[in-house]
Amino acid sequence: MYRGFTKAYRKELNSQIWLMPPVYHRVWFILRQKVKYISCIFPTRKGYGIHLNPGQLITSFDQISQWAAWTEWGKEKKPNKKTIKAVIDWLKANKMIAVESNTSGTYINITNWDIYQHEDAEKVTKRKRLADTVKEEFNKGKNKKLLKKSIKRKFIKPSLEEINQYCLERKNDVDSEKWLSYYESNGWKVGKNSMKDWKAAIRTWEKNNFGNGKKSNQKYQPRTLADQRELENDEIAKRLNLEYEKNNPSPNQSGHGLLED
Repeated sequence: MYRGFTKAYRKELNSQIWLMPPVYHRVWFILRQKVKYISCIFPTRKGYGIHLNPGQLITSFDQISQWAAWTEWGKEKKPNKKTIKAVIDWLKANKMIAVESNTSGTYINITNWDIYQHEDAEKVTKRKRLADTVKEEFNKGKNKKLLKKSIKRKFIKPSLEEINQYCLERKNDVDSEKWLSYYESNGWKVGKNSMKDWKAAIRTWEKNNFGNGKKSNQKYQPRTLADQRELENDEIAKRLNLEYEKNNPSPNQSGHGLLED
């Protein structure tokens, strides 16, 4: 049973072997799968063994011919020894393999075997491939959900000037200093959760007339469960605001501002 894998690079499509007859690439592929991927001892008829490193193989032209055989219209096709020798010579001439022959067989060594299978190189390749994939997806604008999760937005506290400017744009009656003092005092919390959008919090105060001493003439009617929950949160915020106003008089009452430059 075969296990493991060897790498195949796309650049092979532009290599010289891709321009050769199909049997050349077939033999090249077979040799890469048949060579040893771990060190081992090759037994001989004389009783001693030959040590083989990863990427090395002892075989014969007949054996390679059998490995390279295929079936066409129910008939077996098998390249002859002359064809196999021509392929091996071509691979050797292009420095893809090293070849030596003796009485034990034909010794084949895949040149630069580490680029086809090497554990440490594979770990680096996986990390690099992952980084390249994420970068490619980002550049193409795909997989936005993954990018949103990986890039957490940090809440930035607004300045009093920014709050004043936004309230002017909204043309509301929200007291900017009171709004800022309230959220500074509670650690920028909306209910039990940290604030994510300060402009949305201002719009909530605007809708419920918080912090401006006015009461809304029209009662808000929730339409959905989410609206009901938002209304309940607003009521909680309103009660907290009333308590804050009680414990923290306005600048007109105390004679000095809540915030000092």
